[in-house]
Amino acid sequence: MNLTYSVREAKRSKLFASRKYMLMRGEEDVHEKRTAFLSFATARHVN
Repeated sequence: MNLTYSVREAKRSKLFASRKYMLMRGEEDVHEKRTAFLSFATARHVN
């Protein structure tokens, strides 16, 4: 068993997971902003 290889793989998978998480958070943020903007636009349109 190669220890350095497993450590490198663990770091890579951790980095990949964190990047995936950040990407998910970013999409969530964009979605929230879009819905907030749409509700704001509709509210302005109604008034």
